[in-house]
Amino acid sequence: MIDTHCHLLNSVDDGSQSPEATLAMLLDAQKYGIKKIIATPHCWPGIKYPNDFIRVNKAYQEALAIIIQNKLDIKLYFGCELFTTADTMNWITEKRALTMNDTNYYLVELPWSIHRDKNINETEILTKITKLGYRVIIAHPERYDLVKENIDILKTWRDLGCSFQVNRTSLLNPNGWEYETAWNIVNSGYFDVIATDAHHYTGSRIMRLDDVYEVMKTKFNEDVAKLVLIDNPQRIIDGQPLVHLK
Repeated sequence: MIDTHCHLLNSVDDGSQSPEATLAMLLDAQKYGIKKIIATPHCWPGIKYPNDFIRVNKAYQEALAIIIQNKLDIKLYFGCELFTTADTMNWITEKRALTMNDTNYYLVELPWSIHRDKNINETEILTKITKLGYRVIIAHPERYDLVKENIDILKTWRDLGCSFQVNRTSLLNPNGWEYETAWNIVNSGYFDVIATDAHHYTGSRIMRLDDVYEVMKTKFNEDVAKLVLIDNPQRIIDGQPLVHLK
């Protein structure tokens, strides 16, 4: 399996805060059958987490060394989880914002909850990014008020060329605030990738996908599970178009 959204790089955001934590997260990944990982530290242009190449590459090289030293069977790539702020488009046009594995894919986090900037129109900024020739993967759409209030907004974003990444934990915790919307998204067919969004090596948000793979296989079939947890993630790494269920 391939994880396309996680926060395992040391001390660049609110994920791993030490080499030991990074190693523990990588050990979880190997234990649960994750073979490839795109590390996607937060990047909030103009606010915090100024994760451009120089800042992220240092932590990435450290993680690569940890993989080699511990003889882990994992391939590691990097990008960022790009939060939409007033400065995001400048970071993109200046090529400071990191794409996923140096392809034309951006993992984009829209404003949500207390972080929502009322001056940012989500559809407008997604349009601007796609018009520059980038492919957008919208991170955890189940978190956004716009989606909770009107799931049809996903069709609008799909028509722009966007893809959708749902979090593993959103689908596995019936008591979670994202659970109902996450399953509405999955049942609607507007999901292309499932990822961990792991921040830690303990608790629920860990580097694990085998359990949600089994859920997708049971709910749909093995072809769908493989598509959203192996095949489409590999297409992201390769910079190739994703296969959409809808």
